[in-house]
Amino acid sequence: MQNILFITSSRIGDAVLSTGLLDYLIKLHPHSRITVAVGRIPAELFQSFPNVNRVLTIDKRKFGLHWLSVWKKCFGTKWSIVVDLRSGGISTFLRSESSFIFRSQRRARKYIIFGARQLSKNHRLEEMAKIFNLRKPPNPKIFVSEKDCEYAKNIIPKKDLVLAFGPTANWIAKKWRTERFLQLAQKLIRKNGLFEESKIVIFGLENERESIGELINSLPKGQVIDLVGKVNLRTAYACLERCKLFVGNDSGLMHLAAASGIPTIGLFGPSRIEHYRPWGEFTGVASTKKTLEELSGYDGFKVKNTEALSGDQKLSLESIMDSLSVNEVEKVIRNLWKKVKESSG
Repeated sequence: MQNILFITSSRIGDAVLSTGLLDYLIKLHPHSRITVAVGRIPAELFQSFPNVNRVLTIDKRKFGLHWLSVWKKCFGTKWSIVVDLRSGGISTFLRSESSFIFRSQRRARKYIIFGARQLSKNHRLEEMAKIFNLRKPPNPKIFVSEKDCEYAKNIIPKKDLVLAFGPTANWIAKKWRTERFLQLAQKLIRKNGLFEESKIVIFGLENERESIGELINSLPKGQVIDLVGKVNLRTAYACLERCKLFVGNDSGLMHLAAASGIPTIGLFGPSRIEHYRPWGEFTGVASTKKTLEELSGYDGFKVKNTEALSGDQKLSLESIMDSLSVNEVEKVIRNLWKKVKESSG
């Protein structure tokens, strides 16, 4: 019996992308016992994976002390394989027959704005797959429970045409304005619209409800499904699988939607499309007219702590996505939907 340690991200998006690599390992070593070390928020995504017998949650601490905590839980085991997608250095201090370490370029990102260093133009998943010398990266794979599936069936019957919206993100600058999501929804589901009379399911965290309340409250009651703060990540995935299309900001939810296999459109502004576009055959991107380099000049762009932003800085960041119009997003949706229809004959 092989013991495998799989260390992955604290960010939902990166964690979702890494699930394909974990699935690849399981298929390669079907009788292995796997421990996954992952951030607390995306940890649930790995709990239903076959062969995973332990999920260690990583709670980030100052001075990298969270790695000491992980090491204490892992040093007593002789590992057949250690996969470290965090570049945390922990694999150096563990007993293992072989190790695969992903050298992240995230720390070099700050230099790109000033042209001092060129980052890879490959997708994040393509870069991670290189640790196994894979030319074709494995698609992300999420396993859910029967309970998750049953909940999704009750919320989203297959007979209904349902669109999924992800109007939130983990950074204010990556959020397309809520009123624009509303305008887009109204155009799509109106009479003679592309998805006439369709329902729209809205995802988000409970603490994000206030910021997207206008979208929830302004749509016809019979055509909106409010799942804000009501589902965990696995259940959200099960619900997304039953939707016809997803539109949302660059976020972990966007990557979850793409992993579910539904047509997915990501809205991009102050992040690198080539690194984090939704992964999959039926995916698309709508982006701001302004480049990342141009957007980086906005007041407050480099302030890491959102709570430290002044009122003017918040207004500045809230406007970053404004050069992306509703019409442009609708155009991308129409083109992707046409591709989907043509592929199905």
